This record gives sequence, C-alpha cells and structure tokens, in this order.
Amino acid sequence: MTQIASEAQVSHTTLTRFDRPDYSGTLNTLTVQQIAEAMGVEPPGGINPAELPVRRAGLQRDAEPFAMNDDTDPRGAVKALIGNRAGAAPFRMRTRALELRGYLPGDVLIVDMNADPREGDIVCAQVYDFSGNAETVMRVYEKLVLTAATLDAELQKPLLVDGERVVVMGVVTDMVRTRSR
Repeated sequence: MTQIASEAQVSHTTLTRFDRPDYSGTLNTLTVQQIAEAMGVEPPGGINPAELPVRRAGLQRDAEPFAMNDDTDPRGAVKALIGNRAGAAPFRMRTRALELRGYLPGDVLIVDMNADPREGDIVCAQVYDFSGNAETVMRVYEKLVLTAATLDAELQKPLLVDGERVVVMGVVTDMVRTRSR
C-alpha cells in the first residue's frame, strides 16, 4: 500500500488506513484517478479526469485576503469587526459563489480560523491541485461537502472535504458590504 501511495503521489495513510478494521471511509475520485494513472490501468467506473473539480475551469479563487487600509475599509468597519479576535481574518469575495446567501463580489467576509464548521455554515476552504497549489473558496458546509449558493453553473459542483485536497480553514462570522473599485 505504501509503495502504491508513493507512486501515485498521495499520502501513504490515504491507503494504509484501509487496513484498520474500524475504518469505513472511501477514496475520492481524484485519489482513484492518481492511483490508476500511477499503476497504468483504467480507473473504475469511468472516472473522467476532465470532470474533477481541480481541473475544471469553474474552480476559481472565490476570495482573496483583504488588505486593510483607510482607502478600502469603509469607516473602519472591517477593523472594528475583527477587533482583537485571535484567528479572525478578512477576505474579499471575488465570485458569485454565495450570491443566493447574500454575499456578492466585493463584500468583505470575516473568517474565524479557530471555529469548527457546523452544517449550514459559510466556510472558507483551500482546494489543492496536483502540484500543491491552492485556491481559496467560500462555500456552504453540508456534512463534509461544500456547495455553492449560486445560479452560476460553473461554480455549482460540490467539493468533498477530505482533509487533504479540500481543507476547511474557518467559518464566516461577519460581512461588510463594499465594492471593489
């Protein structure tokens, strides 16, 4: 198992945990695809790598860190919301991924990096590609799956939170309505 994991460039625990009698998890399609490619076999179930979220054109950076300065922080609202909270970080929305929840491009979302997500929370997550690069996304947390709240079909594919490729970083606690210039 360790040798296969090494050749597929996935963590060895991704496969060795299946040796534990109490483990009942499954592999995500990205991991299955990586293993199939490394072993030189066709993936089971007709997995199409072009349909994997990290390879889709629709997966894009939903948010970027918000630079706090007098010109971009209306009346100091972002600074006031963060206050002295350890682990609070502001992010500016770039996409319509949460438009049906009322968050629009240009809005600044305050993320509590120390909070654990509960079902229905808006979360900030990192989605990693094959080379280890990450995109920051803002999505709705639903039982280990992240979904967009948008009419934009390009952003609607759910993302499985697996702790390796998709990692929840924190929970959105506040928002400041503003627009980019």
